[in-house]
Amino acid sequence: MALEYRQTTDPCGIEVVDTLEQISLQFSTSDNRFAPGPTDVSFWEFVDETIAVDTRYVTFESDVFVGTFDGDLNSHEKIFEREAVSLPVGTHIVSAPTSIKLYLLVTGSPEIRVGPARTHIEFETTRRVVFGFRSEHSEPTATVKTTSDPSDIARAITALSGEQPTAPDGTWPALRRYPPRIALDDELAIPADLDAPEASIEIVVPPRYGALFSAAPMAHYLGARLVVGESPALAVDGETISLGRDRSLQSDIERTVRRTFFLDGLSRTASRFNPRLPATEELRAALPFDLEWAYDASMSDRLRAYMDVPFEMLEPEMPRVPLVAHLPPVPEHVSLIPHILHRFGFVRPARGRPTTVHQSTVEAFVRESCHGVGTVKQDGERYVDVAVSDDALANAWFGPGIPSNAAKGIAQGYEHALQNRQEKDTIDVLVVCTDRSMLPEQDVVDEYYDKKSGIRRKVSAHSDVSRSELSRLLEDEQYDLFHFIGHATERGLECRDGFLDVAQVDTVGVDLFVLNACETYQQGVELVSRGAVGGVGTNVRVSNRDATVVGQNVSRLLSEGFSLSAAVEQATIEIDSPSQYLVLGECLAHHSVPVNSLPAVVKLDPRENDTCEMTVETNLRGPDRFGQSSNNVIDANDGDEPALHETFFDPGCTTPCILPNERVAEAVLSFGTGPGGPPVRVGGKLHWPVTEAEVEDLLE
Repeated sequence: MALEYRQTTDPCGIEVVDTLEQISLQFSTSDNRFAPGPTDVSFWEFVDETIAVDTRYVTFESDVFVGTFDGDLNSHEKIFEREAVSLPVGTHIVSAPTSIKLYLLVTGSPEIRVGPARTHIEFETTRRVVFGFRSEHSEPTATVKTTSDPSDIARAITALSGEQPTAPDGTWPALRRYPPRIALDDELAIPADLDAPEASIEIVVPPRYGALFSAAPMAHYLGARLVVGESPALAVDGETISLGRDRSLQSDIERTVRRTFFLDGLSRTASRFNPRLPATEELRAALPFDLEWAYDASMSDRLRAYMDVPFEMLEPEMPRVPLVAHLPPVPEHVSLIPHILHRFGFVRPARGRPTTVHQSTVEAFVRESCHGVGTVKQDGERYVDVAVSDDALANAWFGPGIPSNAAKGIAQGYEHALQNRQEKDTIDVLVVCTDRSMLPEQDVVDEYYDKKSGIRRKVSAHSDVSRSELSRLLEDEQYDLFHFIGHATERGLECRDGFLDVAQVDTVGVDLFVLNACETYQQGVELVSRGAVGGVGTNVRVSNRDATVVGQNVSRLLSEGFSLSAAVEQATIEIDSPSQYLVLGECLAHHSVPVNSLPAVVKLDPRENDTCEMTVETNLRGPDRFGQSSNNVIDANDGDEPALHETFFDPGCTTPCILPNERVAEAVLSFGTGPGGPPVRVGGKLHWPVTEAEVEDLLE
């Protein structure tokens, strides 16, 4: 079982650990003795396990609100940050957006106080509290086999959709499960227990691999049958809607899925949980249907109503999609489709044009142990400029060549992301520095990885290693992340007795990596092909200045819960040649899960009259967490209405908010997951303020 429970003494309480997701949640209680809880509680269908504790109070870390319900899970109200509410005598259920899904069953008349990153529930006397937990872990439970025939591939993709929810609640990531795998074989074989989707929705695309791959996200989300035919179309209860007529087939597919998902997300707010609507009043008023009707309607009925809503009206409030996979249209890549669907990604044909990538304009003190300058070829591979999507958090290029503006997708990384999931109660980081002049950088990186909040962390630092020592460290399955600081060339990673070519390592045990040295692209590819999930590499020589800035920022961002792609995007904005760094493998992989909130960057733009514009840009808690929504509160003066209080889908950005300078520091430090505040971007540079004084200095 993935969930483990521990008694804690400082403070007294309970810790629950998800040993597969490597996250934890701690509770302070007056008594830390616990027993297995009942299985007949009203929220049992939403959790994996329950425990019971007799206590006078419960305190835990949470986001900016908690939801309260009666014993039948009918919504009472939400309690937001800085609020205190005394509930009437009765049976109550409390749910909060914590790192592990949580429900609390309490009785009596509890007082609930929500503070910054903290919720405190207190009773008039000792009460029995039932804790319900659910692990977010999901993995494939079946394999669909198919031939390379386009009709068989269409049937195989259709089979992936049978177990997926098609009600609006399916936009909640916790209700979606990993699709079955797809494998090429000599004949089509679909497991009998995979339910066929309803026949009321059918998608017709030409018998081409590119069209089939691109249509897979649409078939999967709509629960539709995918078939081959000459005229692309979407058929809903016999009504046919042409695809690819006024715009490309790919564009029509993506717009249909994004529109349907977004409107389903609005419709789910009509459920008994009744969360705050993530849309403006103007948009809700303009919809030509009632949300309560849509919540109970079938997918086909909703889809027909949704298609009447102009995409352009919805687009400004839509979240960025997690992933666009640029996939060559060859049958072997059908095995990637389930991994892309699980991340709610889109598939586009791999289209790019040859380009060049230049190293930093600061050529002095390059992080390189060999002579010579200029762009270096990587085993003859050409650089490719990818036609990326700005609406995606990450673009992954699976075609030949080295992408200059996207991640290098490697199929093995997605399989390793499943195979490498072991039950562990610590996060182990391996930091190796092979240049004494860079040891101060290693010390800083060690500190950033050694966060004290959340699941236990252990940083192992090594320097002056030999090739055999580094090889043994890379093979060790203990380590979750490998951060290399030093020199490298196309020959390998420099050690005290020469260069270690990762191709000489039999099996790589580390999951993620950061290779902060020159020309590490090929070494990163070898790490993924031999067992790693993904990581960060370089494709040219980099200056010590850029390497130090990027290395320190990437380590901090990864520890704050940002994905590999999001960390590199944020960390390279301020260097003059951001294309020096790229992500390889599974670009949405995470090293850490934030304890209190979503990974976020606060953007500050000082204005005249001692005011500042503030926006908060959120990312995803995990590669499959698309569909969550954030409640964002920016306080004004004490006792006044908040300067901003809105809800939107993640990943997204708050409405710009103008604050007086004296209120900015407090507002900034109310976000984030670290001991201080979140990363803050001012004037194109990333800062990490911990105190209000440090925030105030950024405004000068």
